[in-house]
Amino acid sequence: MKLIRLFLLAMSLLLVSAVGLVFVIFDGSPLVAQQQASTVDDADSVHALMRSVRNMLKRRHQAQEVSISEQQVHSLLGLANRALPNFSSKVNLQPEIGLIAASYAFSSPFDVPLPTVYLNVSASLSSGARLHIDDVSIGQLTLSGQTFLCLVEWLVNTWTSSDIATNGLNTIKRTQVNKDYLVLDLQPIQPVLAQLNEIKNGLGTSQDTHLRERTAYYLKALDDKSDLNQTRGVSLTQYLSSLFQLVESQRAFHDPVKDNQAAILALAVYTGHHRLANLVGDIQPVKGRAALPRYRPLLAGRTDLTQHFVLSAAIYVLSQQGITVAIGEFKELMDRANGGSGYSFVDLAADMAGLRFAEQALSPERAMPLQSALAKGVEQAWLFPDTQGLAEGLTKQAFSEQFETVDSQAYKDVLIDIQTRIDNLPLSQL
Repeated sequence: MKLIRLFLLAMSLLLVSAVGLVFVIFDGSPLVAQQQASTVDDADSVHALMRSVRNMLKRRHQAQEVSISEQQVHSLLGLANRALPNFSSKVNLQPEIGLIAASYAFSSPFDVPLPTVYLNVSASLSSGARLHIDDVSIGQLTLSGQTFLCLVEWLVNTWTSSDIATNGLNTIKRTQVNKDYLVLDLQPIQPVLAQLNEIKNGLGTSQDTHLRERTAYYLKALDDKSDLNQTRGVSLTQYLSSLFQLVESQRAFHDPVKDNQAAILALAVYTGHHRLANLVGDIQPVKGRAALPRYRPLLAGRTDLTQHFVLSAAIYVLSQQGITVAIGEFKELMDRANGGSGYSFVDLAADMAGLRFAEQALSPERAMPLQSALAKGVEQAWLFPDTQGLAEGLTKQAFSEQFETVDSQAYKDVLIDIQTRIDNLPLSQL
């Protein structure tokens, strides 16, 4: 009886502590108001950041300085907000100090209506040695920057069974906060990149060995199809028919949904971009050589639409639906910059069609009907909408004159039009 009392007392204390922690870290109102579309209006500024990242990777064996503007941070946070509607954030860089704040809304998961609560997080960053965080607030709980970094370092190291967080933090020699810019002085990043490449997480974990092996199986099958990959002007639907004839033949031995996942990933690696394989694992048929078609297949007569379609489908397999759409939209907003291809609603339609394709392929009810339809062969109009009347090549100025922002009704009307076209596809009627 005494042991039972002690156990009940311990459980009661644990429950009280958990309830108390909830009241401490959750608030009844957001620290940051819901973001407006203006947060992604400067998405084209991220081109400069991308160039910096590419240069940083080229100079991975050297010490270097990386500069990020407040405008670029705002745009990246805007992408997060478009992908996660419950998330909002803001950043403010001043001389010697940077302030960042974020809020995430949690609604009741039950039928009983409960008030929305918010997880509010704020931190201040200042100039100093290494990554210099002054303090971090989570709701009413305040931690010193050092304590917070130690906690994050321990969690990441534990999760990855490595010391990569420690090495990553040690790579940052100094943080400089200027007005409108955050500057990081870095040691050579090659050791951290090499270690990162060795860590097996996500699809690289043992629990996903089956999916990785099936993806490798279908990638090799695609690479062996010389009648397709060595021929110019082949439609993506021909690739899909050939691939899903094989997928359908495996139905008695493998889960249709899992095999559809593997087939989509293999198709995206082969016809979209071979570097997507880095997110899947060691799947290339020949070590040291990326499997590539001599001629990329066409969708609506274009190779770029094939890439939009298959990569969006693959991203859906690897992530959540909202993130897929947000990435496609953000990429188009970046393309408004001088030298970019311009904002294209046709490209965005391909992104959204690829997303719908993946949704249907991964549905337990529709996985097998989709396999059967593709194995028999389909026309392009079965899975890709008519894009007549959709604008392309819009510069930032032309986009602003026509739509103002991505929250304008005019912009939303075009998205609704695209979505309606996709809803009417035979693919969507499975």
